[in-house]
Amino acid sequence: MAKKKRKANVFNFILLLLFLSFLIYLIDNWRVTQETYVLNEGTLEITLEIDAAVIKDERIVYALSDGDVSLLKKQGDRVKSGILIAQQFNDYDSKTISDELNIINEIISVKQGNKVSNDKVGSSYNNEIKNDIQNALFSKDYRYVMTTVNNLDTSDFNYRYSGYESYSLEELISHRDSLRKSVSSEKISYYSPSGGIVSYSFDGLEMVYAIDRLAEISLNDVRKLNYQNYNTLNKTIKNNDPMFKIIDNFDWFFAFEIDKSYMTDIQDKNNLKIRLKKIDKVINTTVFRVQDYGEKSLLILQTDKFLHDYLDDRYIKVDLILHEFSGLTIHKDSIVEQDGLIGVYVSDTNKVVRFRPVEIIGESEEFAVVNEGEKVTVGSRGSLLINGEYFNTIKIFDNIIVKPENVYDGQILR
Repeated sequence: MAKKKRKANVFNFILLLLFLSFLIYLIDNWRVTQETYVLNEGTLEITLEIDAAVIKDERIVYALSDGDVSLLKKQGDRVKSGILIAQQFNDYDSKTISDELNIINEIISVKQGNKVSNDKVGSSYNNEIKNDIQNALFSKDYRYVMTTVNNLDTSDFNYRYSGYESYSLEELISHRDSLRKSVSSEKISYYSPSGGIVSYSFDGLEMVYAIDRLAEISLNDVRKLNYQNYNTLNKTIKNNDPMFKIIDNFDWFFAFEIDKSYMTDIQDKNNLKIRLKKIDKVINTTVFRVQDYGEKSLLILQTDKFLHDYLDDRYIKVDLILHEFSGLTIHKDSIVEQDGLIGVYVSDTNKVVRFRPVEIIGESEEFAVVNEGEKVTVGSRGSLLINGEYFNTIKIFDNIIVKPENVYDGQILR
């Protein structure tokens, strides 16, 4: 009888264990899951998107007659003052022959200067732009340097000159002399009036946005004017038409209007940060001129960076960086209020939800940068003094609850 009773007790004990296990399982599955993100340090920018008018030092060379033009330099080439840029002829045949002569002269220069065999002419092409790269380095236009190096392509050279690869130097010189006799002697040569970048593109606003008008430009001038881009490539040029222009490759400017409400953020600054949106680069600029127009102000900024990327642009979009905040960056949707304190919910290492107060030092529409608080040691959790009381705040690598409306302090997550 006692033996049966012991068996019954063991059986009941096993049932109790099973029931407790099942109960623990249910409790564990009652725990909710919550989406979190890992807290990291970052920089938050408060920016203002603006439309700016570009002002460059552009010196236009005009045609002195009607006729077909042979261009000796490419769009974007850097030249010194007094370099032959174009020749104008009164008949198309002379223009065609002149273009052919330009190609032959280029090959002769490569062969004479580098002393290479015909199968290595392509590699010699790279040496032709060495001076361009050196000039870009001198002017600190590093983006042009990188773009030029990355775009080096000997296949382009071979394509252009493949018809002459089998010619010896003597044959090329003889062919050049023969062609020269066929070119009309009636030609007009055009030289670069100054050093800079060659451009064959025009928009008709070069005189409005001229360097010598920087002190005169008004608020109305920087509002977008009607214009149309055109170029003189492969065209017959008429007398007094623009033929090419030389753009100074150092300083350039952009001018824009700005609401009075933003001037308090920048009025005491001599330098401002701008993001060039087309190339996604942040640059430092110098405040050149500020003009008050009541509710609006005119602002003109000066820079010497990345002009080569904006040779043909007259109006561009940029971000004016008003403020920068560095620190722990949280989503504003994560912020809640508890017991009169502003903070977020954190899932700790044991999946227990803890409320941590925060102190916001800067914010945008989506994000906020918060104070890390006073720390005893590097990497420790900092504390904030709020209303005379210290509270532990958040720290890097905390798991922040994305949707705080569905949790409470002390809750255990799955």
